[in-house]
Formats: sequence, C-alpha cells, structure tokens
Amino acid sequence: MKIEDVVIHPIFSHAFLCFEHPEGQFVGLGDALGVDCVIHRFVDGWMRTYVGDGTSNEDWYGWGADVLAPFDGRVEEIYINPVTNIPGVINPGRASMIRFVREDGVRVVMLD
Repeated sequence: MKIEDVVIHPIFSHAFLCFEHPEGQFVGLGDALGVDCVIHRFVDGWMRTYVGDGTSNEDWYGWGADVLAPFDGRVEEIYINPVTNIPGVINPGRASMIRFVREDGVRVVMLD
C-alpha cells in the first residue's frame, strides 16, 4: 500500500479550539492520544465556550452541534460511552469514538 498524506478538514463549521491531554493523564490509548475540541463564541468582547455556569451539557456551545465529515470515506465503527458526561468530571471507561476507513484502507479515529 502506498503511504499518502491524510488531509483532515475542520470538524466544526464554528470557531473552535483543541487541547491535548497531558502525558500520563489517561491510560486508555484513545483517551491518552485524544484531543478535546471546544466550540467558542465571541460574547461581550470575550471568547466563551458556554452560557450560564457551564455545569449542564446544554450550556456548552458545542452541545448538539453538527460534526462535519473530516474526509471522504465510510463509517466503520461507532462506540458511544453509555455514561453521560458531567462538565468538568472525567468519564469512566473508554471515550466515545467514530472510526472511518478511506477507500485506500487508511483508518482514522475521531474521539469524543
């Protein structure tokens, strides 16, 4: 198989920032290598990630936002962590994820 660059387009149509986890914070491979991406909005001269106090999922601008396909391919597997997250609390178990496969067999995983 020929190795080619994988071009991954933005996952949201809104402004967002992504943060990597510190080394050693998580033991699960998907979580350890995962990146958190948070939608931001410009409010009252500041970039904000949520309205209200941010203690409910619905407060966050990213809650329910459409996630764009990062490239052409098909969905190979979806795993949803059955534990509803609480903002600011690390979920037990592995991260929710979608695994895509391109026509050439390259697999890309997006974690939640």
